[in-house]
Amino acid sequence: MASLQPDPAQNPHDSSVRFPQDWLVSLATTPLLITVLGTKALYEMLLNFSSSSEEIFRGDRLPVLHFPQSDESGVVKKS
Repeated sequence: MASLQPDPAQNPHDSSVRFPQDWLVSLATTPLLITVLGTKALYEMLLNFSSSSEEIFRGDRLPVLHFPQSDESGVVKKS
């Protein structure tokens, strides 16, 4: 029965194959962490912008509009 384990004598380049993979994983970690932290910061910034825009459009900061009063016949009364 053949063994499922690789024979180190058959593959002399095993250590050179694993070396670049380790480096690639370690080099890919930094951009991934920066992306995760940047996404979190962007989310919080957009959340703050939405809260600020809600404050701008709240009713207590808008000017009061005075509309002329009309009676039942549709005639506009000037005050």
